[in-house]
Amino acid sequence: MGGVVTRFGGPVTIVFCTEDVPEKNSARLAAAVLWRPGSPRPLRGWRGLFRKLQFWLSGLGPGGIHLKSAEYWSGSTRPDGAQLTLFHESGKLVKVLGRKYAIPGNGGTLVLLVDENDPRSAPRISSRTVPTPLLRVSKDSLKDLDSWVAALRGDADVRGFMAEAATNGAA
Repeated sequence: MGGVVTRFGGPVTIVFCTEDVPEKNSARLAAAVLWRPGSPRPLRGWRGLFRKLQFWLSGLGPGGIHLKSAEYWSGSTRPDGAQLTLFHESGKLVKVLGRKYAIPGNGGTLVLLVDENDPRSAPRISSRTVPTPLLRVSKDSLKDLDSWVAALRGDADVRGFMAEAATNGAA
């Protein structure tokens, strides 16, 4: 079963949303969400309050607090609840900042570039489709994501996004 793997560290956080391709004993990169963080934004409104409460209560026990849903989403977030990225493998959707994005059906990878660098405005999201290779499935395969990172860097806009984050010193 596919899922979500996150690479933290460096100027860009990358969330890899994967789908299994069992007939080829491989995994496909269905989507990649690249977060270029700026200075932390305070969580606002009832959603911010709920997210703070949810993460505060998660320390109360092994299960924490979870909302049940008829849909199965896998996801990734920073410990404070920021940069929440959700992936619905069977629904072919990625949800970022409350918006749903469809996974392309042509085998390409949906790439979302999320720029949180301007503290005066809401984060900007741009999307594109990038070709990426299948990754052979083994016990260590999802630890070696370099071939997917290289494929993402093959796109000029993604490469520019990552380079700008590195030169601006975003962490």
